Amino acid sequence: MTEIQGWAAAMCAIGIGCTLMSMLCPSGAVRRTFGTLTAVFFLCCLLTPIKTLIGQAVDLFAVREQTAVSRTLDETVNAQAQEVIAAALLRDAEQRLSETATVKKVTVYRDNTRADSIYIERVRVTLSQEDRTVGATVRKALEQAWGTVVEVYYVG
Repeated sequence: MTEIQGWAAAMCAIGIGCTLMSMLCPSGAVRRTFGTLTAVFFLCCLLTPIKTLIGQAVDLFAVREQTAVSRTLDETVNAQAQEVIAAALLRDAEQRLSETATVKKVTVYRDNTRADSIYIERVRVTLSQEDRTVGATVRKALEQAWGTVVEVYYVG
């Protein structure tokens, strides 16, 4: 609101100044030329805030567009990271448990709110139904190796 008041006060001062200068001009062609120049100057001063507002609106639109692109890129990167981590843990689990159990699937649950790191909350390992007897051993071995909570599920 103070910007509008300042602009209005400046417009009044410019108007008074233009009027005083017009009074001091000699009559004739010089006065008409000066009148035209002061009118153009006054009009430019009047329209300057509109130009500024349009520029701010364009900048705001560009920021919103960049934010939308940033979110899409962030979601894509998170999905790709999730897939890569799950694939790496699946290979590791298959190597560690090759003689003990058959690993069907590994699902990773991450905390995406931490911007500076990849934090794995828990990992779900799906084993075949025949490996139900070694489930506790598999869970302990993988928790010790990976340093995170491991849930063991079975499929038939």
